[in-house]
Amino acid sequence: MYIIVGLGNPGDKYAHTHHNAGFDTVTLLADRLGVSLNKTKCKAKLGEGRIGNERVVIAQPQTFMNLSGESVVELMNWYKADMDHLIVVYDDIDLEPGRVRFRAKGSAGTHNGMRSIIYLLGRDDFPRVRVGVGRAPQGWDLVDWVLAGYRTPEERQTAYDSFLDACDVICEYVGKGAEAANQLANERSRRFEPEKPARAKGGKRSKYDFSPVAKAIAARVEEKYVSGAVCAVAVDGRMAYQAIQGLADIEFGRKMTRDTTFRLASMTKPITGVAVMILVERGLIGLDDPVAKYLPELGQWRVAGGEALARPVTIRDLLTHSSGLGQETSLCAEAEARLPEDMISLENVVRMYAGVPLDFQPGTKTGYSAMAGMNVLARVVEVVSGMRFASFIATEIFNPLGMGDTTYEPNNHQWNRIAEVYEPYTLEKQPIGRAGHEGFRRPYDCGSAALVGTLPDYLRFALMLSNGGELNGARVLQEETVRLMATPQLPEDLPGLGEGQNWGLSMRVTTRQTDAQPLPAGCFGWSGAYGTHFWIDPAHNACVVLMAAGNVGGASSPLSREVEKAVTEALEKGKEEA
Repeated sequence: MYIIVGLGNPGDKYAHTHHNAGFDTVTLLADRLGVSLNKTKCKAKLGEGRIGNERVVIAQPQTFMNLSGESVVELMNWYKADMDHLIVVYDDIDLEPGRVRFRAKGSAGTHNGMRSIIYLLGRDDFPRVRVGVGRAPQGWDLVDWVLAGYRTPEERQTAYDSFLDACDVICEYVGKGAEAANQLANERSRRFEPEKPARAKGGKRSKYDFSPVAKAIAARVEEKYVSGAVCAVAVDGRMAYQAIQGLADIEFGRKMTRDTTFRLASMTKPITGVAVMILVERGLIGLDDPVAKYLPELGQWRVAGGEALARPVTIRDLLTHSSGLGQETSLCAEAEARLPEDMISLENVVRMYAGVPLDFQPGTKTGYSAMAGMNVLARVVEVVSGMRFASFIATEIFNPLGMGDTTYEPNNHQWNRIAEVYEPYTLEKQPIGRAGHEGFRRPYDCGSAALVGTLPDYLRFALMLSNGGELNGARVLQEETVRLMATPQLPEDLPGLGEGQNWGLSMRVTTRQTDAQPLPAGCFGWSGAYGTHFWIDPAHNACVVLMAAGNVGGASSPLSREVEKAVTEALEKGKEEA
């Protein structure tokens, strides 16, 4: 049992002030874990949930700040928790805004809430997460400063990012202990340090000129192909370049930022693929297992025209878009449309596929299963894991990697940062709403689309794959599993394969460089309909994430090809000069 206490002052008067950073942090943590802070006990609002296998209590003392110890002592006595299982989150004026620090023990410093806790507990050997709010500006009284709100959107954004980082550090401590939590906190604080140029593997400073990336994006913004875009290039595991251009919302003049949220569309699919491979690694499913082994309701599939299947549809077929399910016709979408709106869920959507004939015999062709294939896989994950798909990917992927802005259900702060979707050249806005994808009548845990996320979040996901399944000490997959996902799975002469490319497991893999396909052989990744695209280039130890505000497609859009070409040429030239 862990007790996680966020410090603050109760009441609307003090909401979202610097001194309530602890409250704001544990509110986000509760949202992430699906915990409602709707109980009143021990002079606190609280709720109970789990981080991994560990039971946790999340609490906000309802005494005023300088009496916080009263609530904490009662919580410790009621739950009989060990001292190292108490985690206190609070604001710190001695830290620069946005920075987060973890300590396993220590003094209260100048913080009255911590003074109260240490005095009443009679000891200071409990973990704490400090969230930086900075010192009072010149002319400000300290009390006025800590009880003030955030003055600009930029200040609020910095604070929000620090709350997300603090949530990640808390989860890291519960899952892996003090050393890992301290390491993660230090890692997150490095974004406040000047960016260092990437180095080549041999130790020499690389001379990468990625400026053509910004020029390509700027040209497409200028001609109104997209309203704006962001792009990040990482080399040797470090950020080497970042471009931010244009607007996320034309109507309100809201600029693109590194933390703009995007509808990921089909960039959801590789996340589903990783979820499936986690279960494969654990021996819970097999790549060549029939899908009907886990979803018996899908065991009666036939090919269009009534032809019996030559063999069952397998997990591998779905991961490689070679199952025949929803690949050449709209029958799956038509089946989904027959569901009453109040019955739309992943389980019920997949059930509707049971009566849909396959477009071809499994394994005889390929193409693209835009919705159905990955939806079936997401439902397999639910059945095998016993968890809602959204909860599984949050627990196994997003939380370990610190992807706090990636979700099916964006909160108001995430939604207020959304990049709108515009038609190319006319920049007419598409009224998609919070459902996550055009045509969705209501949100559900779709394995093929509908996640919302940011450039930094998806870059963490890409870096994990680029680094053989591990990032900052959090291992999501084994290295051999990532290699398998990045290996072409289908015969080169299989009908439906694009020029110079094949399907790995849930992602495209390039097989040769052509005029139409500018990436070197061996790159892997995928894209989304609303201008999102990523790839990993193992030969250059690089990964790239591009996110644009436009209904322009992903890997096939001219902008994606131009960025692919610009990055590849820069990497090749830098490699030669290193």
